Amino acid sequence: MCRIAGIVEKGVEQAVTERRVREMCSSMKHGGPDDEGTWSNGDGLVLGNRRLALLDLTPAGHMPMEYAERYVITYNGEMYNHLALRKELLALGHHFSNHTDTEV
Repeated sequence: MCRIAGIVEKGVEQAVTERRVREMCSSMKHGGPDDEGTWSNGDGLVLGNRRLALLDLTPAGHMPMEYAERYVITYNGEMYNHLALRKELLALGHHFSNHTDTEV
């Protein structure tokens, strides 16, 4: 099971908030031993993830995951119908860069 963390904290030095989220993620390493990552918007929002890789074991499943330089996601869980959704989205012309349920 992945682990997630995040802080929204305005008026605090960004590096301090990022360090706090990294520390929170480090404390959860046992639950997400396969990868770790953080993302920051530079204005007080920091997201963190400890990943337990189940579906796509490659680095393509790194989280927090960005899409189109506009969207960011980090979560715990599995999208069980991702194969059906992927098929539907491909039929609509969408292109995927990896095989993760997260990207779907």
